[in-house]
Amino acid sequence: MPAYEVSGNELDKFIGMTVYGRPEIYIDSGATFKFTPTSFKVFEVGDDGSIATPLSDTEGEYVCKRRESIRYVLCKVGVSTKDAVDALTRATGMRVGYAGLKDVNAFTCQYVTVKCRPGFRLKKKYILLDGAARFYFKDVRQFMIKRGDLEGNVFEVTIDEISRVEEGMLRRALQVASTAPFPNFYGYQRFGSRRPVSHIIGQKLLEGDYRGAVDALLAPTAIDNESRRVLRARKAYVRGDLRESYTLFPKSFHLERRVLRAIMRGKSFREAIMALSPWYLRFFVEAYQAYLFNLALSKAIAYSDGLDNLVSKCEVFPLPKPGLSKDECTRYVISVMKEANFKALSEFRKFLRSGARETYFNIHNLSWEVVDGRLSVRFMLRPATYASIMLREFLRDGLKLV
Repeated sequence: MPAYEVSGNELDKFIGMTVYGRPEIYIDSGATFKFTPTSFKVFEVGDDGSIATPLSDTEGEYVCKRRESIRYVLCKVGVSTKDAVDALTRATGMRVGYAGLKDVNAFTCQYVTVKCRPGFRLKKKYILLDGAARFYFKDVRQFMIKRGDLEGNVFEVTIDEISRVEEGMLRRALQVASTAPFPNFYGYQRFGSRRPVSHIIGQKLLEGDYRGAVDALLAPTAIDNESRRVLRARKAYVRGDLRESYTLFPKSFHLERRVLRAIMRGKSFREAIMALSPWYLRFFVEAYQAYLFNLALSKAIAYSDGLDNLVSKCEVFPLPKPGLSKDECTRYVISVMKEANFKALSEFRKFLRSGARETYFNIHNLSWEVVDGRLSVRFMLRPATYASIMLREFLRDGLKLV
């Protein structure tokens, strides 16, 4: 069994994952997995070790006494964490904090906090965005939740057509998965599963190519799994028919519509992209760092002849940004930055993150059962790691993102 294998998947290569790091767990069977709210569930583990799950007995109101923080469990389907949090902010008029983003295509539960004002009344249950986001009162805390305030996430995954897999092969693959390190790539969700262009927008922003950033947001791309209507909207933009493009984009495409609205009002491309909130601009820039990190990790796994060899030398890589000092481990990051002609010339360089990211992750508390030809798996991952990376190694092209 080789220590790594090269990926032929176009989407993988598009976001920098050019290798598989655990070829021994690939089951090669025809088994399939598609991200849906019933097949993929995520439950955040808070910084106090508790697991966020739906609550049923949350009725009435809470009257704020001081400036305490009220913790809610947010459970959602089909909407982003940011959209759900923004809806709660509008509903309460108060600041909302959360620890991390959760997948749009899954059923997810996570903790959020609302900052109280003395005498203000908060509902103990909020049902927002046509029922797609539900907030359940949990408890009162002294501090607001902020980015990274979590112990990890518990995943419940159901894989179809597993009956085609020889039982011994399946058991061996899962036993390896329960102990072996996985390459700590940034997963598909970080770039956009249907249309993975967040990193391209970030690159253009850093280079000061505002027209390029707008085009990456609005025009068709090489990998696109969107509806025909949305594709028509993108083609209308390319033709210069901005009004038709704006009309065709559904209201849920609020980034595209906001930028188009700015252009139609005579704004420059820079002004149009600046119409987006700083949160999104930072998200795009960090996505480009994530792409370069994936490329560096892919290169390092291949050069080291396997993930295990790499981990024995380099447990972390620095996040790609200017000014890194070269050593045995940073050289991989510096190399891909040079190959990508990395530039951070614009005002958006302030959004580049500093620090380091581990080159591997482990799965914790893995359990599984096979019922009626379907494999149900439950496990926990530490923060900032992606279940989709384990599933990618396990299923390869059997992993269906849309």
